[in-house]
Amino acid sequence: MDRYFKQRIETITEDDFWSSFKPLKSLEAAIAAGQAHRQEQAYQLLGEYHAATLASEAEAYVEELSPSEKLRAAADQVLAHDIVGWHTHRKQFGPKIDFNADFGCSGQYGFHYLGWLGPVLNQYALSGETKYRDCFLDIIKQYYDQRARLVFRHPNLHPVYYELGARAKTSLILPAYAVLAGDQAVGTAVREAMLKLLLGFGRSLYRLQESGFRAGNWQIVGCASLFALGAAFSELREASKWRKRAEAILTEHAEKDFFSDGGHGERCWGYGYMSLSGMVDFYRMALRHKLLDHRRQAFWERFLKNGFRWFAASTTPSGHNLNYGDGSISSAESIFAAACRLFPEMKEEPGLLGVDRSKSNILRPSGYAFMRGGGAKNDPFLSVNFGGWGGGHTHNDLLDFSLWCYGRPLIEEVGRFGSYDNPLDPLFRSEQAHNQIVLEHLGMNRREHQAHDVLWFSDKKADFFSAWHEAYSQARIHRHIIFVKRRDYSYWVIYDVIAAKEYIFQVSNYLHAPGPFELLGPGYARLGDSPSCLVAWAQPAEIGQVQTGLDYRREDPPGNTGDHYSFTKQRHRLVLTKWREVGDPRPITFATLLVPFKGEREPEVSLEAVALGGDGTEQAGAFQITWKERQDLLVFNPAAAVLHCGQRELSGPMAARLGRSWLKMPMAGK
Repeated sequence: MDRYFKQRIETITEDDFWSSFKPLKSLEAAIAAGQAHRQEQAYQLLGEYHAATLASEAEAYVEELSPSEKLRAAADQVLAHDIVGWHTHRKQFGPKIDFNADFGCSGQYGFHYLGWLGPVLNQYALSGETKYRDCFLDIIKQYYDQRARLVFRHPNLHPVYYELGARAKTSLILPAYAVLAGDQAVGTAVREAMLKLLLGFGRSLYRLQESGFRAGNWQIVGCASLFALGAAFSELREASKWRKRAEAILTEHAEKDFFSDGGHGERCWGYGYMSLSGMVDFYRMALRHKLLDHRRQAFWERFLKNGFRWFAASTTPSGHNLNYGDGSISSAESIFAAACRLFPEMKEEPGLLGVDRSKSNILRPSGYAFMRGGGAKNDPFLSVNFGGWGGGHTHNDLLDFSLWCYGRPLIEEVGRFGSYDNPLDPLFRSEQAHNQIVLEHLGMNRREHQAHDVLWFSDKKADFFSAWHEAYSQARIHRHIIFVKRRDYSYWVIYDVIAAKEYIFQVSNYLHAPGPFELLGPGYARLGDSPSCLVAWAQPAEIGQVQTGLDYRREDPPGNTGDHYSFTKQRHRLVLTKWREVGDPRPITFATLLVPFKGEREPEVSLEAVALGGDGTEQAGAFQITWKERQDLLVFNPAAAVLHCGQRELSGPMAARLGRSWLKMPMAGK
């Protein structure tokens, strides 16, 4: 850390602190006392000033709180210095908190967010019980005293002042100071600690933005906090330049770092909302301090509404965020509630925030498609990931999917949970942890690839999707999905073609689920629980290996407890593997039928290959689905060859005969 950091951020002298204020008449007495080194008087007078100027901050903070036994229990745990520092990593401290305690590499920085300290502040604000206030103030003072004696587990990232750390602690200490500024019981030393930490955060965040725009959530939330500090402490000489730089960069993020459909560039639900909520924090602070003119306010209102609608369009029928990338399954209800609090008129719009969730939809800019069997919580739903690399939170997955029904995940990827120190982290990111085609033992180049020739068509009877990628340099993987919607049952057929100019080696079709798969006989498996999903695959004799296995149990990894992670007790897998003999150039194909159902008995349904004529590429496939007395015929034609299926000629990429009527995928589906 350089001289400026040491002298102007980490260790701010009294002369520097008091000279940082504008010469306002209302601050004359406080500044004079501070410059005369009458600290107690100076900080008390400054607190009286801030009790008035930060009243709106204190009010906004308290408005968000609600009492609960869970909150009190969490506050009492902190009172006893029993600290859950990061995720589920817990340590018991004595009177002094050791801020070099080993919570892991990334865990150290999570510990330094001080999120675990929030409950005592919240409980004090709600109840007025001084033991919680005193605990909060004591720990903040300890933190300030240890700030220059910390181990850096990531070189060049100061746990106190780096971007995410400064953001997290600004969100805690700014409202805390606003609530406590006028409290005569708050001592001089802890007032100094809170204010010098906040001033240091502002200077650090401002400095970090000197290089200009950087894609991703870090800069968004950092700039939101930089703007908040400049707005709340407008009496600081540096405040206006903080606000100006922060707003300019946030505007650039709104224009460059979000897709036109409202999704964030990292393509991850959790970090996407972290980014959107950073924008919301900026907007609310700007409104509270009357810092937006009509034109800028209209710009941000349009942008934020678009972002909220993305979540309405992309979440499950039960209102859950999906766990693509470094996300995790979690309820999106708080997101929808936040939208309606900020923009009450959105509550009155049709559907959810103006989005009709009963219909299937595709978000092409973000790279996701959603097949919906209706708008009710228990209706069938499948999402498909076909977008590009979104940065470091992207996994090695492409054209993978997630299937929900009856309000819960049925075919669901391994996902992720816990800190980035979790021993399972490499598994979470691996190709084998996702519902996709994997070329075994050959690395996927996810960074440089996305899906191409994305075709999409949806109507009341069926949805069609297809796309291909070459993220494995050895082959092209072309995935097709048809979703057949009926009142009494719905199903999906997924048809994969893996084609290469040379030998393909081993190719596996991975499926994962929250419960174990049971093999039922050649070509059939099911989930053991109810609700369940039947899995059937065509031409079972061509499968080289059929394997079931365990991805993890709840007791295996650390960090997989608590209410935050939904549907993560365990994951299991079903793997179908094929290969060709040496000298056999034919593509490898998989046809997989997925049927959600309830009850102990699986539905009586079959998937059978049907002969086709005219397919010189050997990539096409036709399959008859028989359910009791009903028969459907699905045709997949990746090369758009002129095919003959019985007496019918077909040349489009996909077609379905549902009962007696034909439905064809138009080429205009692009």
